[in-house]
Amino acid sequence: MKETKIKSQITKLSLSLLLFIYSFNLHSDDAFFENSDQVNIFNQAVMLYNSEKYSEVVEAVEQLLALNPNIAQAYNLRGNAYFSLAKYNLAIEDFTKAINLNKSFSEAYRSRAETYRSLAQYDLALSDMNKLIELVPENSNYYFNLICT
Repeated sequence: MKETKIKSQITKLSLSLLLFIYSFNLHSDDAFFENSDQVNIFNQAVMLYNSEKYSEVVEAVEQLLALNPNIAQAYNLRGNAYFSLAKYNLAIEDFTKAINLNKSFSEAYRSRAETYRSLAQYDLALSDMNKLIELVPENSNYYFNLICT
């Protein structure tokens, strides 16, 4: 129980940090968003996630994806909302979509591995953890998570 709450808090902090980073990428050559309206919807969805309003996150992300279905971060965020709602198969679908859009999106691999582990699909969790370590070898927490898988 305590471990789940800590993981939830870490995920919220990670999403807040990602929101900050994504906002600055709006004007870069490899921008995740096409315009400020999309950034605003994403920001709103992150705030809803941090307020644990997961069903509303799903609705906000669906609105965003209707405008731009190519935002890997949106699928990842909605996947985390589905995970929090215990809709694990929908979470896996969204994490997979995020990965298909961005093969080096380490957070999506981490989230999908955690979801597979929750479903006792350890071979798939292990595969994602190995990919995560390949992408971010300097993060020692991923090695620990690999051992726990």
